[in-house]
Amino acid sequence: MSAIVGIVVLLTVWPMFSAWSVVRHFENTALNAGYVLTESNGLSLVSDEPANRPTYYRAVDSVQILNGADADIAISTADAVLDGTFTGNVAFLGKELTILPGAVVMGDLEIAVAKYVTIRGEVVGEIYGEYKRVFRPQPSRPSTPPAEIPADSKESTAPAGT
Repeated sequence: MSAIVGIVVLLTVWPMFSAWSVVRHFENTALNAGYVLTESNGLSLVSDEPANRPTYYRAVDSVQILNGADADIAISTADAVLDGTFTGNVAFLGKELTILPGAVVMGDLEIAVAKYVTIRGEVVGEIYGEYKRVFRPQPSRPSTPPAEIPADSKESTAPAGT
């Protein structure tokens, strides 16, 4: 009986330990590289100012970066939304990342772990990492109206010789 309890505890605790290890590694990588930590006092973090030096954004529920960044950034949260121009690389660890229409990531997009990545904007660099699905809708093509025939090239319906 104690062996069964031990196995159940191990199977319950091991995934939590493994997840915590991934988060800790992601965070240590950013902080050891000199990223400045910006974290939420509550559940969410909204940044209106572009980061001008490497920045690590951390929040429990969500991070919104609304005016891009002029440096590499790392984000650790459940859901993140990016808007604006990001001149460096973007690293993400969380559940869902959305890049809004008009947003541009000039560098690479590194996904440490994510369930869904939605790219409605543009990623110029490479996209790599661990994710379940990347949704990248293609812009719809405008319908082309039929070409008009110039008035002087239309056949005349007037009787010949008039």
